[in-house]
Amino acid sequence: MIRRPFFTLFSISALFLSACVQHKELLNFNEGAPFPTGAQPIPVVSELRIQPDDLLEIGIYAEDPLAVAPFTLQGVGLRTKEENNVSGNQYLVDQTGSIEFPVLGKIQLAGLTIEQARDTFKLKLQRYIARPIVNVRWLNFKFTVLGEVSHPATYTLQENSVTVLEAVGLAGDLTNYGNRKNILIIREQDGTRAFGRVNLQDRNVFA
Repeated sequence: MIRRPFFTLFSISALFLSACVQHKELLNFNEGAPFPTGAQPIPVVSELRIQPDDLLEIGIYAEDPLAVAPFTLQGVGLRTKEENNVSGNQYLVDQTGSIEFPVLGKIQLAGLTIEQARDTFKLKLQRYIARPIVNVRWLNFKFTVLGEVSHPATYTLQENSVTVLEAVGLAGDLTNYGNRKNILIIREQDGTRAFGRVNLQDRNVFA
């Protein structure tokens, strides 16, 4: 499972052949032990946490529209009829892991999951708003696919996770010259860069 808000780069290395590509080299999941016949548990992936340079959308909902107004960057006068009880604003997490939020001031978010960030806001807002509802989501979950794929590009998703198979599928799959045994994954998170390789022909890729 490839997760973000950190920037993820897939680089598909090319396989140059002097003759025609053999059919077996274009197949996925054709190596290794046979697939199990019964259902298998999905490996648990560590929770994604907020880090510097994440772009977040934070929306506040309340029964009283006027109670929400102080917590929106636009202010009550700029809200449309459809937005009369929601403050949806974008915040960039700074290098200290914090954001400046109207009324509440500086809030430390780095290291928190989205759920923990939501609960943090709800707790702080209860002093000002009765029964507040808070929605927090990432706006910059993206990854890049380069190399021997049909549509190399950078892709931005509404979700906060993507598998290698989903990423390659969004890029239109590998071309006939893409080496399915040697996909390089470069992942950046918390100031570090990690490298790994995936073999799409090996059935163990699902593990």
